[in-house]
Amino acid sequence: TNTAQAQKVAELRKWKTDLAIFNALSANERTVDTTIWENDLLLGNPDAPVLITVACNPYCGPCAKAHKELDEILDMYPGEVAVQVRLMCNPANESDARTIATKAILRQAVVIKENKELQQMLSGWFENMNLEQWQNEWKAVQQNNVDEVLQNHQLWNNAAEIAHTPTFFVNGKHLSGKYNLENLKQLIPELAHAGVEMIFD
Repeated sequence: TNTAQAQKVAELRKWKTDLAIFNALSANERTVDTTIWENDLLLGNPDAPVLITVACNPYCGPCAKAHKELDEILDMYPGEVAVQVRLMCNPANESDARTIATKAILRQAVVIKENKELQQMLSGWFENMNLEQWQNEWKAVQQNNVDEVLQNHQLWNNAAEIAHTPTFFVNGKHLSGKYNLENLKQLIPELAHAGVEMIFD
């Protein structure tokens, strides 16, 4: 029956926007270190009550889609959300396309001082995921030494046990597979209001 079906969908929607359920599910998820690094790929307000950390591969279609959604979230909730980007690559393999792209992105991040510009730079990358085109658009810098940051990204991904991308964390807790960014979008006002210390004490 259609009514029963519609009721089920409505109930499902309701629990997905219930903060208590979200917190209960999050409590069982793994925790990662979300310390903010120097020259971190951090978008939005660094002091925001809600920090979304995303592990992504520079050449991943679903990551590009997620990046668009994260941009929307940042625009919807200015001041309440920060997005921290962790890139997946293999620093030991310098000819790997992901390593080359990650290095280029990190080199660019060093010279960018404006948060909004950093967001545009990353969005620009994920729009086409085309190194040559992106380097032309951004008049990319080639010389900054980013080996240490590159290593940090890899070590972080290993420690966070990233098996696939994109993987999301909210205030350091892995986002349960029962949720997607669309659900999270609706939870943000409550999450921000609850304040970080109350969410995961």
